[in-house]
Amino acid sequence: MYDHRLDKVAHNAAPLDEVIRLIELYQTRYRGFTVAHFHDKYQDKHQGQRSYTWVKNQLQEHQVVQKGKKKGAHRRKRERAPMAGMMLH
Repeated sequence: MYDHRLDKVAHNAAPLDEVIRLIELYQTRYRGFTVAHFHDKYQDKHQGQRSYTWVKNQLQEHQVVQKGKKKGAHRRKRERAPMAGMMLH
């Protein structure tokens, strides 16, 4: 069996020239901006219609911006403090 859906390009895929323009714009004019600030400028001054997540993923994918560090566990496990009368197993 062959799935023919995999051959089709997504209907909402960005054109390559838009991605290249986005990368060049960040590297030349907005170097050092955070992704959030760059996205605001991209929407306001350059009529960008893409979401923040799409912009962030494109910049990270093309290694223009580094990915953030992973956060730690919300609740970290720790050993219980020894108490008087505590049973040892």
